[in-house]
Amino acid sequence: MSRYKKIGLAVLIVGLAAGSIVTNMTYESNYYFLAELNLNLTSAVRGVQENMIHYATYMLGKRLTQMMLLAVVLRLFVLEAVIGVLGFLGSFSFGMFFTYQLLQTGGKGIWMIFAAVFPQWLCYGVAGYFWMRGESDKGKQKAYQSYVFMIVMFIIGILMEIYVTPKLMILQIS
Repeated sequence: MSRYKKIGLAVLIVGLAAGSIVTNMTYESNYYFLAELNLNLTSAVRGVQENMIHYATYMLGKRLTQMMLLAVVLRLFVLEAVIGVLGFLGSFSFGMFFTYQLLQTGGKGIWMIFAAVFPQWLCYGVAGYFWMRGESDKGKQKAYQSYVFMIVMFIIGILMEIYVTPKLMILQIS
């Protein structure tokens, strides 16, 4: 395993652990806030089913904006540093969300997390991999193929987030 992979794995593990610890430490004091957040999540997921066009437009704009912002940041700063910071913040957030769902709903929380995160982020992760591969490819044709595949996976991820994730979450909430 290369040095960067070891450091990246360590950053992800520390982020997950830190998010879990923060949630455990603040769970009792933030119980009512977190319960309200859970009610808002439930009503938001149900609202998505009623107004799919509005949600699809919102998510498409949000994800495209995030992708363009990430592209600019990756061009301006050192790639490894940006990926490290984003990896830590993402794993910290995931650790908090995961721990909260486990504390709030027990084993059902694991399925809620799976429904909320896994389908689209699997595609986004593959898109990110091909983006980095395109950046490192020397040949123009290989880089072009990597970027095309990255865009296709990103669009599939958005479509999954719009159509699949709300349906999976409704199944978990019901």
